[in-house]
Amino acid sequence: SDSVANDTVQAAGPVTDSFSDITDFNGSSTSPTTFLAGNVGGFSFAGQGTGSTLDLSAATSAATIDDHLGTASMSSGGTDDFSGMSKFVGSSSGENTFVAGSSGNATFIGENAGNILDLTALTTPTVNVSGTPVGSTANDTATAGPVTDAFSDISTLKGSGAIFYAGTTGGLTFDGQGTGNKLNLSALTSPVAVDTATGNVSIQGGSDTISGITSFVGPSGGNTTFTTGTPDGFSFIASGSGNVLDFTPATSGVSINASAGTASTPSGTDTFSDISHFTGSSAGGTTFTPGNTGGFFFGGQGTGNRLDLSTMSGFPSLTVVMTGGSCGSGSGAVTSPSTADCFADIGTVDGSSTVPTTFQPDPTLTSTPNPPVEFVGEDANSGGSVLDLSNFASPVSDLKLSLAGNS
Repeated sequence: SDSVANDTVQAAGPVTDSFSDITDFNGSSTSPTTFLAGNVGGFSFAGQGTGSTLDLSAATSAATIDDHLGTASMSSGGTDDFSGMSKFVGSSSGENTFVAGSSGNATFIGENAGNILDLTALTTPTVNVSGTPVGSTANDTATAGPVTDAFSDISTLKGSGAIFYAGTTGGLTFDGQGTGNKLNLSALTSPVAVDTATGNVSIQGGSDTISGITSFVGPSGGNTTFTTGTPDGFSFIASGSGNVLDFTPATSGVSINASAGTASTPSGTDTFSDISHFTGSSAGGTTFTPGNTGGFFFGGQGTGNRLDLSTMSGFPSLTVVMTGGSCGSGSGAVTSPSTADCFADIGTVDGSSTVPTTFQPDPTLTSTPNPPVEFVGEDANSGGSVLDLSNFASPVSDLKLSLAGNS
């Protein structure tokens, strides 16, 4: 395009035509036509046949190229109309916005930096920037049924009901519109940190920005930390081991059920899978309910946190050691003959409703300056609950404990 003079038409070979005071242009019906537009606006470009290109790289201000409406608007003023184009090149100034049409099969090439591709006209698109093909969706393409759009030099991707496959380099923004948007991080190398409260995804290659995303799939290598606020319909799907779900930003207590894979408040519920480490709300008041599989860590924050073992079953017995057990100093442990869970900063422990539960308090947790710990023995368990003070030195008059139930 650099060898084509202004106000000229050049065809393959030595053919060149000149023109002036022309506003409407129709391309060749037998060969792809490239239309080189500028800043002024007021032109109409009609591609004939296939493979025509609208190239705005000569423009010196950002452009909005809308394939759905058939318009190209310059931020400096002026709008061109077009039709029959399958390839678009943005202004060399960068910060272009491309709006894809619903029929798709177009290519969008951003120039410089800060370019946006709006794919909201496509129905539940798969948008792949992972670096490798995802099924039938090649890298740097978006597919929706039979429709495929390709793109390059795009830093912000918008989609409605979209599945975004993230890459390893960072520097992208994934903007979900409407509902049901997903971010798949399976191509990334662990560790990865996803924070829905700040809209940041930290990866080894840098970071991405997210908004309007409600479902997340972690990398296969595990070691993914999901940080989120008050439950509001998010889904966190992890793989591998060492994955964390952190509710520190939540403004109230959360009920986390590791067996059911749910975290809830009266106003909403999140779901999760393959998470082994849980951190409660900084506001306190978090209830943790483990399953029967063991291997979990439950960390409370603030006060009023509860460890509810009432649904644990299938074991001859359970033992709750508030410190110094199999989880080491500073953490408590729930042990059975075959499983172990760890916990910290728990104020109330509920025993199993079907399995005899033995509670072993921490002899260093006295009423001053630490608050008392409440152990709740469930009435229905077959062998009763036991409060084991054998690790205390006499006397123990400064210990305040509450034991509920008929134990």
